[in-house]
This record gives sequence, structure tokens and C-alpha cells, in this order.
Amino acid sequence: MSLIINSNSRRQFAIQNVASALDVNDVLSQLNVGTYSKTKSTECNGFSVIKDDQGDPLTIVRSTYDILQPVEAFAFLDCLQAELGSTYENAGFTHEGKRLFIQGKLGDFEAPSSDSRKVGDVIDKRITATTSFDGSKATEIQIEFLRLWCANGCANWTSDNAIAKVKHTRNQRSRLNLAVEQATGIRQIIQNVESDVALLTSRAFTGEQVEAVSRLVFPNDTKQAETARESVLGQFSNERLGAFGETAWDCLNAFTAWNTHERTLRETKQTSLEESAFRNVGESRKFAVEVREAIDQVYAIG
Repeated sequence: MSLIINSNSRRQFAIQNVASALDVNDVLSQLNVGTYSKTKSTECNGFSVIKDDQGDPLTIVRSTYDILQPVEAFAFLDCLQAELGSTYENAGFTHEGKRLFIQGKLGDFEAPSSDSRKVGDVIDKRITATTSFDGSKATEIQIEFLRLWCANGCANWTSDNAIAKVKHTRNQRSRLNLAVEQATGIRQIIQNVESDVALLTSRAFTGEQVEAVSRLVFPNDTKQAETARESVLGQFSNERLGAFGETAWDCLNAFTAWNTHERTLRETKQTSLEESAFRNVGESRKFAVEVREAIDQVYAIG
């Protein structure tokens, strides 16, 4: 079973500003997104071909696969916009047009700081919705944060139980219709993160503790792990990027700085360095949770 795809005609990764959009239909119109199709495969019994709105084949799926149109996948964002007071910000395709994302702004907040810090550490709150047209990813809402000081991106590192995640099954539409009920949960997630930032800024932390956290996060005795540990320790006191070597917040930021700015990202025939960096932020939650748990473990030992 094979699928002939002309990669030159596929949508390329780009982050498009959609701040002027009033609703999801407006966002999709600015992206020039139309209707996707599912047609029975002439070569493989029981399978169908998914084509994008430009007629380009994306993937082969089982005939039972329930295709979700872009406007269906993101319609709930308009409801959340009204509930949360968010505004549309960016949108675009990844994975050669197989996935689509829409980001909204939820305002910002400032991390508590000592008098030694002359500039406020402002964190931009974002809500990002992503779906796939080949079944590789569920339709998902994720809360993300961006430190404006140094452009460190990081997915939520606290509980994400209230974030919607709907697989591509026959009942996906009814589940997506309930997504607006997640608004209260999203507010709680943001409040939890803001409270945790305040806690981290109140905890004194040392370079020795950062090294201990790094040993838990990068436990292997390899050159790569050693380089990562050294880089994180260097970021702990990098005032240019807003880390002053004083608190557990500086420790967490040292890891997000490494993950955002220093981690080796690969460029492939399908994925540019820019797309790899963008996807790294959205996929970094597991890493951020691991770092946060290691900080608690080291702090408790101390």
C-alpha cells in the first residue's frame, strides 16, 4: 500500500498572524483553508485516502476513520474566546500540512521578584489548539507560557486534567461540543501556574542544587548529558536572559532556556529548523513536568 505525494505542493510551515480575526471562520479564511475530503482507495480494500482542500493526498486511513473538517475542529475556540476573553494571535500548518494549529492570547502576568531585578519578568499566557488530518494527533487544547524577557517557551508544567483532548472517533463532535465546559478548568490551570511561579520565586536555590536537579533530569554519563548539565548551570546565572542564580524559578528558567535556545534541533527534508523549534515548545510539557518534580525532590532533600 503506497501513496504518491508531491511534496512541492504541500503546505509549508509558517506562523501567520491572525490577530485581526474575529472568529474561527475568519482565521481559516485568512489561512485560505477549505474543505478536506475522504475518498475510497482504488488500490486497497477497506482503506480511504484523505486529501486536503487543494486536492493533495495527505495519508491513507481505514475506511472507518472519521474525518473532522477544520471549522469543526476549532469551532469551540469561539466559545472559549467569549468565556476567557482571549484574542486570536497566530495560526498555521505543521507536519507538511497534516496538522493545523491556532493560538490565542490570554493576557500576561508578572513573576514576583526581588529588588535586585530591575526589569519585570512578564509571562505571556497562551491557549493553543491543534488538530491533525491524518489521525496522528488528537484534537487538543494546551495552555502554554512564553517569558517575554528571553522568549523562553514552555508548555504547562502542572496538572492538565482539564485540557480537552479528543481522539478522531465517531463521537468526537459531541465531545468537542462539550469543550466550552473546559473554560473553568483552564482558569484553574492558569491560577495553579501563577501560584507555582510565586512559590518558585520564593525558594532560594544554589548552583549545587541546580546540578543535583540536572543529575535527575540528565542522569546518563554521556558527553551529551554532561554538555546539557553544563549548559543548564550556565543559564542559571544568565542575567541577560533574566536568570540571576538565586531562586528555584531561576532554576526552572535555566532548563527552559536550554530547551528553547540550546537544545540541538534537527533539520530534515520534511522539517525545517524553525518548525522543529516551534514544535519543541508545544511538545515540551513532559520535560517541564520532569524538571519541576526534580526541583521539589532536591529542595526536599536540602
